[in-house]
Amino acid sequence: MNGGTTIIDAALRFARTNPQLVECAREGALESGRSIDDLLLEAIARMRAAIEERELMALGLGDQPRLKRRRSVSPSRRTESSAYS
Repeated sequence: MNGGTTIIDAALRFARTNPQLVECAREGALESGRSIDDLLLEAIARMRAAIEERELMALGLGDQPRLKRRRSVSPSRRTESSAYS
């Protein structure tokens, strides 16, 4: 299990501790045919996006194009050009 999966699993476990949120997801699952976990994960993703947006606004970057995080290139895939970018 990689680190990203662990974070998502922890967030999902935390979301499942809120009975009101679980009930809302249960109702949504019945109406949409999606799983409760899918709906909770979607809610988590929306919350993270809202938090990132608020952080950008606090930095005065809210009206600028959305910043993207760059992942570093693994040493095995590093090329001459990627080493300096």
